[in-house]
Amino acid sequence: YRELLRLRRASTALARPDKESMEVIAVPEKKLLAIRRWQGASQVFAAFHFGGSSVEAALVLPAGGWRREMDSADARWQGKGTSMPEQLESTGRVALRLPAHSFAVYSKPS
Repeated sequence: YRELLRLRRASTALARPDKESMEVIAVPEKKLLAIRRWQGASQVFAAFHFGGSSVEAALVLPAGGWRREMDSADARWQGKGTSMPEQLESTGRVALRLPAHSFAVYSKPS
């Protein structure tokens, strides 16, 4: 929880909850939930996968570079090791492969 609280304090997009600056996309057939929040130039994207096996999904994400902030599969969190890329380059859509029962958080540097 400390790391999540640190991330919330460090990101303007997460520090100021505002439903007008949030986009939520559910993909029920893939058991996937994607959330993007922004505040000014600060943007954060999180993908949550609730299924029991890995899944691939193409998601809309504003163009530019995105940096991985957290991955629940990382060995740091006693996961099997991260498989999510450290950097995402979006052209307006990105293809993600999420492991079973996992989530990842990315931020877009302002």
